[in-house]
Amino acid sequence: MFAGWEGDLRGSQNPAILTMDAHKNVKAVFKPDPNAPRLLSQGRRVTVSSEEKGGFTGDKAVDGRLQTRWSTAFSDPQWICVDLGKEMRIEAVQLHWETACASRYELQTSNDGKKWTVLHAQNNGQGQVEEISGLNGLGRYVRLWGLERATDWGYSLWEFEVYGRDAQANDMPER
Repeated sequence: MFAGWEGDLRGSQNPAILTMDAHKNVKAVFKPDPNAPRLLSQGRRVTVSSEEKGGFTGDKAVDGRLQTRWSTAFSDPQWICVDLGKEMRIEAVQLHWETACASRYELQTSNDGKKWTVLHAQNNGQGQVEEISGLNGLGRYVRLWGLERATDWGYSLWEFEVYGRDAQANDMPER
């Protein structure tokens, strides 16, 4: 959230009008939104359909490092599932794809890891960073189910980030 200006311009008026000179210093200050969903998936246990040889294991997709990745066998379908530890309200997912991305996939939730509900279906995946917001689902498990690869290679994710809050939280924002 925008909190205000620092430097040669002070206050929180936005937009602000200032004639800039080379010697002036203006910095926008932001603070975390206290009502924003939090990152739930980092460091959690994952299971996957397959792993490409060479250390591209599923846990690399939730380690918080954009230098490591999970990569699959070169076939469809493939999946990765993160265990959030308990039922959570799922509000957003961010996928950081390597070049080998999914052109078609589903995001699914489950409380038992057996019966799945489709939370979001993507039929025109573009890769790079895909942010899926406005979700409203419940589940202990969140699974990315890759239906169709965009390349001949397997699916490859730098990070699989799931955002949300406790399922019983009373601080849900109005939609």
